[in-house]
Amino acid sequence: MNDKNIYEILKKFWNYDSFRSLQENIIKNVINKKNTLTLLPTGGGKSICFQIPALVLEGVTVVVSPLIALMNDQIFQLKKRGIAAETIHSGISLEEFENIISKVEKNKIKFLYLSPERLLSEKFLLRSKNFKVSLFAIDEAHCISQWGYDFRPSYLKIPDFIKNFPGVPTIALTATATNTVKEDIIKKLSLKNCATFQKSFERKNLTYAIVNSEDKINRLVRILKKIEGSAIIYVNSRKKTFSLAEFLNKEKLKATYYNGGLTPEEREKNQNLWITDEKNIMVATNAFGMGIDKPNVRLVVHAELPSSLEAYYQEAGRAGRDGKESHAIVLFTDKDIEDLRENFLLNNPEITQIKEFYKNLSLYYELGIGKSNEKKYSLNLDSFAKKYKYSPYKIKVLLQFLENYNLISFTENFFQKSFLTINSSIEELKSFYNTNEKISNVLKTILRIYGGSIIYNTAEIDEKKISFNSNVSTTDISNILKYLHKTEVLVYSLNIEKQIEICFLGNIYNENNLPINFEKISERKKILKNKLEEVIKYITHQMRCRSQILLDYFDEYTDNPCGKCDYCLENKSASTDEHEKYCNKIKLKLKNSPAIITDLVDSFSLSETRNILKILSLMLENEEIEMDFDEVKLNKS
Repeated sequence: MNDKNIYEILKKFWNYDSFRSLQENIIKNVINKKNTLTLLPTGGGKSICFQIPALVLEGVTVVVSPLIALMNDQIFQLKKRGIAAETIHSGISLEEFENIISKVEKNKIKFLYLSPERLLSEKFLLRSKNFKVSLFAIDEAHCISQWGYDFRPSYLKIPDFIKNFPGVPTIALTATATNTVKEDIIKKLSLKNCATFQKSFERKNLTYAIVNSEDKINRLVRILKKIEGSAIIYVNSRKKTFSLAEFLNKEKLKATYYNGGLTPEEREKNQNLWITDEKNIMVATNAFGMGIDKPNVRLVVHAELPSSLEAYYQEAGRAGRDGKESHAIVLFTDKDIEDLRENFLLNNPEITQIKEFYKNLSLYYELGIGKSNEKKYSLNLDSFAKKYKYSPYKIKVLLQFLENYNLISFTENFFQKSFLTINSSIEELKSFYNTNEKISNVLKTILRIYGGSIIYNTAEIDEKKISFNSNVSTTDISNILKYLHKTEVLVYSLNIEKQIEICFLGNIYNENNLPINFEKISERKKILKNKLEEVIKYITHQMRCRSQILLDYFDEYTDNPCGKCDYCLENKSASTDEHEKYCNKIKLKLKNSPAIITDLVDSFSLSETRNILKILSLMLENEEIEMDFDEVKLNKS
């Protein structure tokens, strides 16, 4: 394999003429069938590091990833480039599974994406013996380390699968890892003679700032109005993504929203609005951002505090992927710190809660201890929550915990329910029977199936059932019902509902004999608590460059402050020259007339804002300016 070939592949499929920093060396290492650990920050181009070798090597590349959304996005991008790629996850049917496996066995697929849980399912293990595997790519590899911020116990079993394919190289990829996590990844994945490639964690084009403001929302609006290009605003709840986006739109900003509770169609629609810049602001939970390659993001705002510095670094790093000047801002109040600690307790349940939840879940479906049952069960959140006195959010947290420890798998599916109320009497309906034969047929069929009780009462209906009994297509059924709804003959409404499907993996256990190392769970909880405290330390620290604090956290030490974060700018403003420069700028703006203080501050660039506030305070102290409520003017006395 010569260098020319990998450049030809890069140009043919990605239309790039050159590689980014470290990519070429990583690719050559993988092609030479050497184990590789790759650490590239968000936007560093990790995917190409295994995708190009996969196109060079003969056979299928097995990609292990923790998120279905991330897998689907990468598969979409590969297929768009004409590259054969598929995924196996718990949501696919047996027929789809067989079809994908058959393609892999016939060497018709270059990339097979799957979660670690699927990797070791009995069905997959049996069929994988016929695979010709060229490479293993372990994405989000920090998930294998207990010292990482997103530990997934199922990742620990990956080496059990890899050992079935001796001589096949592995590339582990992540954006963030301390030295401890790097060592743990290599050890847990059994990466012998592993070469490590790591780009500096320093983002020279990114300006970090921390803003403590009791009026976060209006401060956010002012910040957004200063930024050209796209922005991402991270919040911690699905409800807030919608309410904040709605508020920003009322402020004449162009915002949309994204969270894990939206239907796949809604997520795709809103994401496309943002990618095409029809809406330049995305309000999202941390479900958004992985695999999104949008170069012109100029601003990432954390309107609520992240749970770890690793998560913060990855999310902040989605700004400035094109190398141009960009900003990462944390807006917080003192109450946010209290909320962060409370949410930690909510998201890290006690051992007694975990055991009790598993017991209640198996009792809910009347499953006997010791029996194996991999049947899928529907879970009605409201019914379960009411019976066992859980909040719906707590149920999700506990389900995720049990899935992480391979006791269950669960998926959230969206389905449409249709409701109908006939608001007309039988006599009134008869007048419609003669207007159109198809309408007459549909109305008579509805009355035959659902009876006269549907008149003046609401009933759930099934358009497919009506279609079958009336010999009218489901599309025509919907159109007729919409027409009759407009004419007020009936009320026809659609409702998208969410359903959780659960599958118990393996035997049903007594809650006191769950195959979980609870001692390790307690240790893990301490690690996460320390990570949370590091976040609090980072945002409240007033004595050091923000960039230096982040670099220290990732074991990359430097004596050189960034010179442009909020701390560095505040220090810089202490010099006489800087003070005089900003004083003169302010005096010039106030020369002809007073100004509202927020308007005055907003007339300066985002990076100057903190400086201006401090200089105004000093000018007020020195009686160079006067304040009258929220108006500021020059003191001419």
